[in-house]
Amino acid sequence: FKTHVQNIASGREKRNAEWSICRHKYTAPFKNISNDAYLTVKRVILVMRGRTHTFLHRDWGDFTAANEPFGLGDGTTTVFQLRKTSDLGGGATYDRVITKPDAGVAVKVNGVAATGVSVSQLDGSVAFSSAPANGAVLTWSGEFFVHVRFDMDYLPFSLDDKNAGGFITNGSVDLLEVLDE
Repeated sequence: FKTHVQNIASGREKRNAEWSICRHKYTAPFKNISNDAYLTVKRVILVMRGRTHTFLHRDWGDFTAANEPFGLGDGTTTVFQLRKTSDLGGGATYDRVITKPDAGVAVKVNGVAATGVSVSQLDGSVAFSSAPANGAVLTWSGEFFVHVRFDMDYLPFSLDDKNAGGFITNGSVDLLEVLDE
C-alpha cells in the first residue's frame, strides 16, 4: 500500500491511504551461487531491460487457493473474476484480484465441480456457458502467478571466495508487483 502519514504538533498523526490496492514487493537473494547460475540471473535482468518489462513470478508466500469463494450467482451473470479474500473477521476484508491463474484451476458451484466453464489464463476471468443460479456459491482451487518487474536497473552482487569451479557470487534482486498487466 502507499500511505501518506503526517505528524502534527500534538504528537498525533493523520494518515491518508493513497492506494487502495496492495503492490507486493519481494527480495530474492542469491547466496553462494555458481557463475552459470549468476549468468542466468544476469540474462533475465538484461532481457527485461532492468525495470522496463514485466514477467510472471510466484508469490511463494501466497500462490494457492483452496475452495476460495469468488462470486455469487444471480441467474443472469455468466462472467466472474477470480479473487482471494483476506478476512480477519468482524467484516473487514481485502480482495486480491487474480489475473494470472496457472493451468488446472478447478471451479465449483455450490461445492460441485462446474461443467461448461472456462478460466482465462490471460486475465483470470471465469466464463460459464450458462449463468449460475441465483444464490449459487462459486469457488475455485488452484495456483496463480503475479506480474512483477525488477525494482532496479542494475544487478548488485559480490564475488566472494574462489573455488575450483570459479567465484562464488552473492547478492539479491528486488521485484515489485505490477497491476493490470
